[in-house]
Amino acid sequence: MYIVEVIPLATLPPQVPQLLSYFFNRVLPKGSTVEVRIGNRRVPAIVVSCGSVEDQKAILKKSDFQLKKISAVIRELPSITSVQFKIALWLSK
Repeated sequence: MYIVEVIPLATLPPQVPQLLSYFFNRVLPKGSTVEVRIGNRRVPAIVVSCGSVEDQKAILKKSDFQLKKISAVIRELPSITSVQFKIALWLSK
C-alpha cells in the first residue's frame, strides 16, 4: 500500500488543503493523472509524490482523518512538464 499526495484539478474552498493524501495499491509516478473523490464529486488530480505506508505509519496513527482510495488512474505517464508541475505545486501551497 502507498500514500499518494495529489493536487486536485478543481477549485476547492480556501479553507480546504490544496494538497491531499490518498492511498493506492501500487506506486504511481510523479505527474500521473488520477481521479479522486472529494465529497460526492469525482475530480481529476495530478500526483505529487508517492511513498510507502510503512514509512509513514507513525504519522498516520496520529492523524485525525482517514485516507480514501484513489478512484481511478486516468494516465500513468506524466502529462505535465516540470515547469507546469512547479507552478501547480506553488499554487497549491
